[in-house]
Parts: sequence; C-alpha cells; structure tokens
Amino acid sequence: MGETGLTKDTGYQIGVRRTIAFDAEIVCNYLFSDEGLSVWLGEFAYDNFGQDKDLITKEGVDFRVTSLKDNSHLRLKWKKDNWIESSILQMRIIPGDHKRTISFHQEKL
Repeated sequence: MGETGLTKDTGYQIGVRRTIAFDAEIVCNYLFSDEGLSVWLGEFAYDNFGQDKDLITKEGVDFRVTSLKDNSHLRLKWKKDNWIESSILQMRIIPGDHKRTISFHQEKL
C-alpha cells in the first residue's frame, strides 16, 4: 500500500467535504463574495476575480481561475510564492436533497 495522499501520476492530493442544509445559491453567494473568497483564498483585488485572470493575494499566493460555473464549481491553478510548481485547487458544490456538500480538493502538492 502506498503513502497516504500520494497518487501514481500527480504527486500528493488532499480533499475535504462538508454537508450543510442551505440552498446552493446562498452557499455560492457567500463563497464567491469578498468575505467568502478572503476566507479560502486570501485577500486580493476582488473586483478582478474571474476566469482566465492572473491574481495574487496579499499573502503571496498566485492563482488563475481555469474553470468557473455558477452555483457548481471552480477550478484554479494555485501557487504559494515559495513553491516551484503550481497545484490545482477545486471547489465544488454538490447538490443533494435539501442539502449541499461543499468539496475542496487540491492536487499536485
């Protein structure tokens, strides 16, 4: 058995999920608000947030949104200033009966 989190092709990965009883629109409105983005990405010029834009946080994280679908998912390349390579960070909102699961997955660590 291999090392926990180590994949065959893309290095290490990690994922977390949390199921909550809120409407997808409410969840997305918060996660993509300035306050929500600052919680999970850090502080940056929020008015520039969108697909195919290179951004950097106050904390020194470079990122570029590569896929964005309202009320569904976001995928971005994400790199701390002292890293050699970028990793891939995905956030998904998975629908369920009267609940939503928020999923974060990061690979190429």
